[in-house]
Amino acid sequence: MFRYIEDYIIKKYSAYSYRRANKINKILLSNKENIFKKNNEKKIADLIYRSLVSYHNPWRKLTSNFNIIFNSKGVFNDEIFQGLSRSSKFSVFQYSRKVNRKIANEFFPDGTSHFNYLNNDPKFEEFLKECEDFFSKVFYYLGKKINIDAWLSGNFGAFDEQPMAKALIRNNTKFFSFHKECMLSPGWKNYFLQAFKNGRTPFKGNKIIVFNELSKELIIESGLCSSKKIDIFGMVRLDNLHEWRKKNVNKKLFKKRLGVFFTQPTAQLPTMITDLNIDTYINKSVGLRWSALVKETNKKIYEIAIENEDIEIVVKPKFNDEKFAKELFKSFGKIPKNLIIANNYYDNAEHLIKNSDLICAFNSTAVLESIAGGIPVVIPNFGEVNEEIYKNHILDFFNVPFMASSPEELKEIILENLKKMNFIPKELSSEKREVLKYWTNNPDGDLGKEMPKYLEKLIFSND
Repeated sequence: MFRYIEDYIIKKYSAYSYRRANKINKILLSNKENIFKKNNEKKIADLIYRSLVSYHNPWRKLTSNFNIIFNSKGVFNDEIFQGLSRSSKFSVFQYSRKVNRKIANEFFPDGTSHFNYLNNDPKFEEFLKECEDFFSKVFYYLGKKINIDAWLSGNFGAFDEQPMAKALIRNNTKFFSFHKECMLSPGWKNYFLQAFKNGRTPFKGNKIIVFNELSKELIIESGLCSSKKIDIFGMVRLDNLHEWRKKNVNKKLFKKRLGVFFTQPTAQLPTMITDLNIDTYINKSVGLRWSALVKETNKKIYEIAIENEDIEIVVKPKFNDEKFAKELFKSFGKIPKNLIIANNYYDNAEHLIKNSDLICAFNSTAVLESIAGGIPVVIPNFGEVNEEIYKNHILDFFNVPFMASSPEELKEIILENLKKMNFIPKELSSEKREVLKYWTNNPDGDLGKEMPKYLEKLIFSND
């Protein structure tokens, strides 16, 4: 009970801190005046200090031994909350990635991205060095206000974080990247291997921490980091779903609610990158998309909603896909009341999973999160899936979920599971544990309590 009270206090305190910090971030991100220039580093350091969001309880400074700053990034925020915010040893602060990107953009040429900052032009090296020197002075002044033991990132390859990492190390602060991109189909892995080799310089920080062996192998093979600087830790945010499953053993799944993670038409495909008009090595004429799979899957979901008023369906698209998802469903006909299409109907993936009897997803970490939570999953396995050129871009979940080989079978599986009595299991089968171990290194839900000890070890290491 105490932990839930503390979590509530931390979230409320963080929300209050965010509102205060957001006013400062607006100044930092304003286009009215360019404040990111030489001889202005002390002022910027002061603004950054005031922009930090507290990710701990209000009395943490009385007990903590370490100050940690992390770059905000989607689910990485959840990883930090689950792994560090509860630990009495750490004061944890969130820093805006938008601010960091804006600083770097003042030094790099237009069009620089995470996939094209490998450049042999001596002029480009000058940009890197100027950016690093600027960051170094900012962090020097920031260090006068707060002793920073480590700075954490959620992605090892962000172009703006490379000079940042070197600048932090110059100021005796360690930089660790908890790389969260763990889902790699063979085709996606090959794309990133080429993208890393052709567009990135070697990692400049102290350590990269990944979720699985596949990610570690990719980074080593790319030549961006040596094996001794890469550790496998795991997906901490699964802890909550493991715990929820264990506390709800034998609970009936009979709400007749289907949770759908709307499939991105470019999931695990190179077009996810090229659609952003980022200059990469890839031939942009290869415009692979899950067009038929997305349309046929959601058409069947629409049919189920129309024909079964007692079944509630919540479709959760990513923020950037919400407009497309709504337009697609509207093309099928009038949206019924029992069909909800919204990115923010539930706060996050975890809440949708906990409030569903069955999950439908494709090429998504939501499959793994649902397995950890004990909620059955169905994967559409038709459309482009059957074309040879797409087969290397499909994630392997070891046949643990239900696999629907046609739109009709998808409908049958959904209706069968929503109309029968399922229960939340206490223990996961060996197959389910195996797939969670392979992708997330978290088959049990015990990583959160290990993260503070692991980070403390990293801080004191000589790496």
